[in-house]
Order: sequence, then C-alpha cells, then structure tokens
Amino acid sequence: MLKKKFIALFFTSTLGIIVFSNIAYTNNNGKEGKTGSPGENACNQCHSTNPLNSGGGSVTITSPNMSNWIYFPGTTYTIKVKVKKTGLGKFGFGFEALLPNGANGGLIQTANSTNAKTLSATVLGNTRTNAVHKQPNHFGTDSFLASKISSLIVSLVFTFDWVAPIAGTGNVTFFAAGNATNSANNSSGDFIYTASQLVTEASTVDLQTYLDSKTATIFPNPCKGFININLPEFLDETSTQFSIFDSKGTLVHQQNLINIDPKNNISTDIDFLKNGVYFIHLRNDNWEHQGKMMISK
Repeated sequence: MLKKKFIALFFTSTLGIIVFSNIAYTNNNGKEGKTGSPGENACNQCHSTNPLNSGGGSVTITSPNMSNWIYFPGTTYTIKVKVKKTGLGKFGFGFEALLPNGANGGLIQTANSTNAKTLSATVLGNTRTNAVHKQPNHFGTDSFLASKISSLIVSLVFTFDWVAPIAGTGNVTFFAAGNATNSANNSSGDFIYTASQLVTEASTVDLQTYLDSKTATIFPNPCKGFININLPEFLDETSTQFSIFDSKGTLVHQQNLINIDPKNNISTDIDFLKNGVYFIHLRNDNWEHQGKMMISK
C-alpha cells in the first residue's frame, strides 16, 4: 500500500512537467537505416506486431520556413517530424534526405536540437546521414507510471535543421519513419508509420528573385576602422569579393572574404582608410550587394 501511495504521489507531482514538456521517447536510443527509403526497411522489421501505417496514427514532415516544398540552394531549413498515436505516449523516429541515386541530399544538422541526433548507415553503397531520436525512456522502469503518463500524450515533434544542397542538385526526397510504442520495453505491440516528401530545387527565375531579395549587413556604421559583415546564409563556405570605393568612385580596397563562421559573420580591418563616406560592393557568382558606410575615428 505504501508503495502505491508513493507512486501516485510522484505521478501527481510530476505530471504537469512531463505532459507540458511533451517528452516521451522509445527505449531505443535511435536506429539508423530504418526510414523505409529505397534499399531500407522501416522500423517494422523488428516492431512487427501491427501492420505498417495501421491503428489510426501517423508520421508527418513539415518545415515552417520552406514554402511549397521548394528549396533554395545553401539555405538552412527547420524540419519537424511529428509522430502521433492516441494512447501511446512514447515515440521515436528516423529521417533521411536523399537524392534519386540514394546519396545524401543536403546536410542534416542536429547540434541545436533537443531531441534528435545524427547517425550514419551504409545502404546500396552510400553512407546516409540519419536524424534519429536521442533520448531513451524518461520514466525509468516503472511500467505503471509509464502507462499512466503515456495515455495522456498523443504526439511528439522532433525538430532539427536541413541545409539544402548546392545549385544544380535537383530534387531531394525526405523519408521519415515514426514509432509509437506501448511502453512495454520491447518491440511487441508498437505501431510504425512512414512518410515521404519530394522537395524540388527552385527554378532559375525563382532563385534569382530569392538572391536579389537578400542583403548583407555591415556594422557598426559609422565605424572606427574595423567592421563586421553579415552575409546571407546561402553564401556559406563560398568566396565573396569585397570592394570599397571612395566618394569619387575610386577603388581604394578589395579583398576576397572567405566565410567560415557558422553565423555568416566576417570581420575585417580597414583602419588604413581615412575618415569619410565610402561605397561598398559585395559580389559573388550569383549575388551582389551595394551599400554606403562612414568611417569616423
């Protein structure tokens, strides 16, 4: 009786935290190569009690900052994989972004994710990067507590980033598998769901419109001889020509900026220039930006 009272008290005191944080995972610490993509099985290879995509649950792929599933090369997109099944409150997932030849399409990043990590699987000769869940069951081994909490949680969203590939890559397909478990700490009785989403590269016209809309930020302005340049994200790991002209239009400085900062910030010293107004020109293969700055020492 004492044990039952303790469990009930613990459940009551922690319920709000667990439900509102919406944290519930499968026991496994993530499994690569199980997304149901070409050459792979889905999680139902082991979790085989119920037919694939049965039981009224689902797995869905969304991106809040991508429109109409059209990507712009080099752009970082937020990807959300939602696994849903009423009455089963522990969820896991796997995700891949693949080219038609089965190789990786773009780059999956989970450094800023609270519930996803990356693993690799070699399939059909390609080393594929997978995003998978990274935390096991948070409810310990108490099946009574796990079942009570799980019955109140109906879905879980896994969030991570995807960096679109370079221009000319073409279509990419997202593949996702979701596991809604029954908290039994084994592979029996679980439900597996799969989904895919075709993502197309922006057309040349759309891409140029997109590029034209992006600007660089130079600060501080006025400056005292040292400036920071924040470049658009699609210029990551590329070389940008930085030119400075005086008020008469004479070129007074030029250099290539190599962007290696993950936040696309570059610092450069122009202390050799005199006080005055200058015009700047930033240029890349498909993009350019013009602006004005003042040096006041």
